[in-house]
Amino acid sequence: MLNTIIQQQFGSVLSNDIKFLSSSMFNGPINFSNLVFEVKKVALEIGRNMLNSLLEMAGKALSQSPRVRHEFVIRDRRSRTIVTELGCITYEKYYYRNKTTKEY
Repeated sequence: MLNTIIQQQFGSVLSNDIKFLSSSMFNGPINFSNLVFEVKKVALEIGRNMLNSLLEMAGKALSQSPRVRHEFVIRDRRSRTIVTELGCITYEKYYYRNKTTKEY
């Protein structure tokens, strides 16, 4: 599962950014500081995308687990944003209501 997420993120992000970085390096002057900055941007984007995918996959897996399906009903699904060292991550979060106690 983690390998699939990594492959998806590397495939979509890196192909465009590597083309940009390599064209910048070979088609004109670029200093090392700018290169480090661009590589860092790519790495942070990959990290944010991976965390987003992992959070959404965990939420979906939890919502489909037998225990949760037996004891709870999905009441709502909302978009949430959290601030991390990698930057802001927005993901979909499920909210549940207990079938027996009616508590959230």
